Amino acid sequence: MTKYALRQQVFAVLLTFGLVGSPSVSALTLFTDRASFQAALAGAPTFTDDFDSGYPYAQRMSNAEMSAIKGVTRYESLSFFSTHFVVGSRVGDRQYCAGCNGAFRLHFDGPSFAVGGTLALGLQFANLPPADRPDFGYAAFVHFADGSSQRYVLPAQGAYTTPLLNFWGIVSLQPIRYMDFGVLDGSANSDGFFVVDRLTVAVVNEPSTALLALLGLPWVLRRRQNA
Repeated sequence: MTKYALRQQVFAVLLTFGLVGSPSVSALTLFTDRASFQAALAGAPTFTDDFDSGYPYAQRMSNAEMSAIKGVTRYESLSFFSTHFVVGSRVGDRQYCAGCNGAFRLHFDGPSFAVGGTLALGLQFANLPPADRPDFGYAAFVHFADGSSQRYVLPAQGAYTTPLLNFWGIVSLQPIRYMDFGVLDGSANSDGFFVVDRLTVAVVNEPSTALLALLGLPWVLRRRQNA
């Protein structure tokens, strides 16, 4: 069964419940706290990477090396050629960055994403704009499986403190193929400071309609009940 056919099955289930108007509709919810994000995904399979185990500390890793360590999300640096680091002052509080002032892309195209992408992503982050451009922090550029895309500006902060307190998350009925994190104009400029921790993604390893629907139904049903 192709990934397109799997996506069509997911939307068919949602249509049966009257949750979306057509397969082209991309319904999504954004989150600014992890507790609400996790509650929305109750019962759905997820993977969280805290970057504390398996990664060499403060050593440059290539795209292939970074992606292979956990083998779920595929990493691609955009500002610097094939450059990734895991940083942080102590074990238990390590973070990921692409040079720490570089843009990067997260691909969701491996065997863990049987619907052709992820249906949810959440992460802790630190976003410090350059001192001379306080309005020029980072944003998330979300690229959906239907070819559409959307930019979401991430809140900035004045100082880097750990553990990372800022949270951003998205749950979408339209699979997310990949996501870029970079400066607001979408360029590959190496400005500011941006690190992430506790990266959580929804994963679907088995091509089962019931399992795929599980990712979308819990939070959509709650939204309808609260409407």
